[in-house]
Amino acid sequence: MIDRETALLVQLAERPEDRALRLVFADGLLERGDPRGEVIALCARGELSLTEARKVARLTTQHGPSWLGPLAAVAELPRTRFVDGFLAELVCASRSPAHFAALVGEPRLATVSSLVVPPSQQPSELGAFLGHPVLAGLTNLELGASDWRQLRHARLPMRPPRVAVSSWGVFERELAPLADVALVRGARTLGLSTTEFINALVVQDLFEALIAQGSVLQGFDEVQLMARYGVLEGSAAWLLAADRLGRAVPEVEAWGVESGEVALTRTRGDDGAFGHLVIDLSRPEGQGEKQLAPAAGRTSTEVRIATAASVLVLLGPARLTSVEVKLAKGARLRARERSTLVAAARRSGSLERFTVQGETVLP
Repeated sequence: MIDRETALLVQLAERPEDRALRLVFADGLLERGDPRGEVIALCARGELSLTEARKVARLTTQHGPSWLGPLAAVAELPRTRFVDGFLAELVCASRSPAHFAALVGEPRLATVSSLVVPPSQQPSELGAFLGHPVLAGLTNLELGASDWRQLRHARLPMRPPRVAVSSWGVFERELAPLADVALVRGARTLGLSTTEFINALVVQDLFEALIAQGSVLQGFDEVQLMARYGVLEGSAAWLLAADRLGRAVPEVEAWGVESGEVALTRTRGDDGAFGHLVIDLSRPEGQGEKQLAPAAGRTSTEVRIATAASVLVLLGPARLTSVEVKLAKGARLRARERSTLVAAARRSGSLERFTVQGETVLP
């Protein structure tokens, strides 16, 4: 028989927008003096004031490790993320199989939408952990690529729409086995996470490796490079490769890159060309940003804007026709920041439309 807290977590995973259910859960925590209850109650009310947002951030940073409970044994704390008081992204460190076996069915996993496991953790060690229904709500799964074939016959409760694979190199051989893994074949987005330092030469190697294993790309709507290390030129080179990909793999509709905390994606238009660019600035602030942005005398938003603008300038040859900027809930761009992005986008020479959070800026 499961306890009330576990039952509520499972229900919240099934109905994440149920405000009343969130408040019931928060009340139970407040009765025990758990500050997490205050965070959940504040966030359930809707848009927060600056003071409330700072309080939520402070309490989450201060108490987040304790809110993880037994999951703290496998969590990489700086990258694991809570949203509105609930565990949303669990980034795991490399641990013994026994650690994961002890966490099979842990109720706190019910609200996890993104699970990241390091390349050194073999999938064969995670069958029971990944196979429990508590993870049925996953929308993003990132695993190392070295041992994917061992999941070929695994019966898992979820088919997350986004599956990311990791490599220490440029995926010269790792992708071919993915064609036989049902978990991967059920996804619509394929993420490629590499520790290579991304520059134009490495992008060329990556692209050639993908084309050589092109059958694995069939069935995916989107391919996204997750660039952990690299330069702006590398991100731009990857995005510019979309035109070549369009001819080689016509099934793919979107081609993107995550560079730091900024995600940029080129998508096809009605004419089949990758003329639309989405700049996603909505991702939560990362630990690196929190440390580096103040040291550079800029806010993390200013750093993101500068990154996106620099890549936009380098994308001039792509002849983009439209650019869309996505922001986090409640976020706004200042006039100067908006002007910076628009000026960079105009370098394409063919820009027809520019929108920010659904609001048309151009024409």
